[in-house]
Amino acid sequence: MSELSRAQTKFSEVLLKSRGGDGKVEAGLLQATLKQELGLEVGGGEIEELVQLLGGGSEFEVWAQGHLFQLQRQHRLSVLLKIQQKLGVSEALQAEAVKFADRNLRIAQKAFDTNSKLYVDAEQSYIQPIIDSLAMQLSVLFNTHSQVTIMNGFQAYRTRTPALLQREIQRCRMLGINFGIKLVRGAYMNEERKLAQEHNYTSPIWSSIEQTH
Repeated sequence: MSELSRAQTKFSEVLLKSRGGDGKVEAGLLQATLKQELGLEVGGGEIEELVQLLGGGSEFEVWAQGHLFQLQRQHRLSVLLKIQQKLGVSEALQAEAVKFADRNLRIAQKAFDTNSKLYVDAEQSYIQPIIDSLAMQLSVLFNTHSQVTIMNGFQAYRTRTPALLQREIQRCRMLGINFGIKLVRGAYMNEERKLAQEHNYTSPIWSSIEQTH
């Protein structure tokens, strides 16, 4: 999962570097950025298909819809497979990711059909990006009409969470879907702080329990 998360994070960075003067992803800039950042040459038709999948391509839309690993088969573009490989995702891992996606869709569909809740657990920060991506895609498909099937995990102990919750509310409003939340008070806190100290980056964890309220 950490390999998939690293690839998803880098893909988001590539998309954000490909925005034009209006703040949206442009096909020509994305084509150039993929070549410069990843050494990947992609045809104009494939680039246009990818930009269309992103929606408007603003910074917010890149976060909301810029999924490197697509759940729905019709959205698993060949250019995304090429980008995955350039980002270090092996063919074997790609195959496992497809199986994982299909399995998640089947489980979520069963939950939806039986009017049940499906809780998505949150994990360590170095794994969470791919989980966020999959949960967001599932919510688009199954948090519709009067149902809230997907309950995504949000970590109250992480410093990103207040802003993330506001973004998620905005995303659900933009897409016309329902918002399901599982709020987690604390987990992995000692591990996260230790990793941050060892690798000299800012800890993603609040320093006191009061800040998690």
